[in-house]
Amino acid sequence: MKTVVLPSREAVTTAAADAIVAAAATAIAARGRFSLVLSGGSTPRALYALLASPPYASRVDWSRTDVFWGDERCVPPDQTDSNFRMAREALLDHVPLGADRVHRVAGERPPAEAAAQYQ
Repeated sequence: MKTVVLPSREAVTTAAADAIVAAAATAIAARGRFSLVLSGGSTPRALYALLASPPYASRVDWSRTDVFWGDERCVPPDQTDSNFRMAREALLDHVPLGADRVHRVAGERPPAEAAAQYQ
């Protein structure tokens, strides 16, 4: 494993966006689709916003991208602390991604039920 030290938060965000764009292109070329698993919390918000902005948004084939969540809070999708809401506001509402490509965790349901449904 290689450790990379970057000089700023902006450099980390740009490097992550570049890595996602490259991974998308590689996956789509190899398998015809790309699965992007999003994290929650406030840390990835800047990354999602960068991916939604030019030129990054046009460098991903969103029609072949499926979006999943690695985590979600037990709240409805319109709650302020919903990871889905944050991703929607920062990224999903700004790229040409069909609703059928977004696979959210139903955080408004009881946790065991939501996890079983998501699985």
